[in-house]
Amino acid sequence: MFFPVTSWFVMRCNKTHLMKVLRELDDISSDTSKRKTNYLIIVLCSMPFIYSISIIVVSKSNDYLLIYPYESEPKNRWVQIIILFLRCLFYFLYYPIFSDLIALFYCTLCLRCCNAIEQLTSDVIRCSPENFGTSTQIKILTQRSKIDNILSGIQNSFSYSSFFIILANILSCGSVLGALLKENLDEIESSTLLIWAFYTTNSFGSLTAILWIAGGVPIALGRLKDEYFKKAHQKMLLASIPEEPKLEKWLLDRPELVLTGCNIFSYRRNSLLAVMGTLLTYTFLLINK
Repeated sequence: MFFPVTSWFVMRCNKTHLMKVLRELDDISSDTSKRKTNYLIIVLCSMPFIYSISIIVVSKSNDYLLIYPYESEPKNRWVQIIILFLRCLFYFLYYPIFSDLIALFYCTLCLRCCNAIEQLTSDVIRCSPENFGTSTQIKILTQRSKIDNILSGIQNSFSYSSFFIILANILSCGSVLGALLKENLDEIESSTLLIWAFYTTNSFGSLTAILWIAGGVPIALGRLKDEYFKKAHQKMLLASIPEEPKLEKWLLDRPELVLTGCNIFSYRRNSLLAVMGTLLTYTFLLINK
């Protein structure tokens, strides 16, 4: 599967934009979830070792040692175990772990943007209508403009990478689902079931994380827009004749910002249900042919 390498290469090509995004993000939001992110990185990096050891423990044959049917099997048992361990380790490290790390980086940036938006929303809520004047509104709109620039940078840097990762995860889940529906479970080896379990868990987890966290961005922006409108409306009702410029139009008239993959697939939380439905439908159609 070439998707992990493609995702990394595209992200590497956008290194300049990505570094700019990180610098701008540090100026408006602190990384409050750094410890959790480090824990997730440790878990992801340890999974290839857990996977390889599990395969060795449950494997009843040495078929996984052979790349081609005509290869000769190593005679020494310890050599067999080492070869099997290294092969499983590098295969699982290449996919899905490599893709998971890119997805984790993408989700971390989206989560930090959501935190910055929520902080800005809290500032709007805490501000009294009397103090919600032109200067305060300009500060809020300036901060919102910075967040929009960061989100645009994330979109430009990860549009293709995130799409390739999602596509790889969908294909992985679909292949496992198709095999489960087509094969007789009683005839499948425990090692094969274990492989499917590891790959499905990682693929579906990565897919869910991307759609859920990236899909939280438009929700946070929508809440900011609602709270800003409420506060501006309360401010307007306090004055008999509104004298201040209607800055809220700048925010309310803006189109909704939604992160996408290649401008093909919109990252919303309800997209997860659409993906699951499509996956089940096409898997059944392919099996029944």
